[in-house]
Amino acid sequence: MNLQYKPEGLREPVDDFFVLRFPLKKGNSWKVDHDGQDRQFFVVSEGEQCEVGKQKFASCAVVRDDDRKAKLRTVTTYAYGVGPVRYVYYKALGSDFANEATREAQLVSYSVTPPVVGLK
Repeated sequence: MNLQYKPEGLREPVDDFFVLRFPLKKGNSWKVDHDGQDRQFFVVSEGEQCEVGKQKFASCAVVRDDDRKAKLRTVTTYAYGVGPVRYVYYKALGSDFANEATREAQLVSYSVTPPVVGLK
């Protein structure tokens, strides 16, 4: 996934929609309903600690993405300063989604490179 920071959120530029909308607060939601997409995003939690495998993060956000067209619910955990660190997938069952995850992917390791100062 290619993400682009904008003042209003994190944007997925290929399909032109926001995976995160700022301000990021628990309970906030937004829709994507252009170009045949039918997606609803919902902030499940924000600002809490999280653990992903052996990694611990001080501030995380959990966002649910209900994609009706793909018949898939994705619950993504984002760690502040790192990006997405866990994805949990649920299949659609009629008008709702399964209670048990069908797949999970999580961060194993990462490094953050500080910006290079002074290059033009």
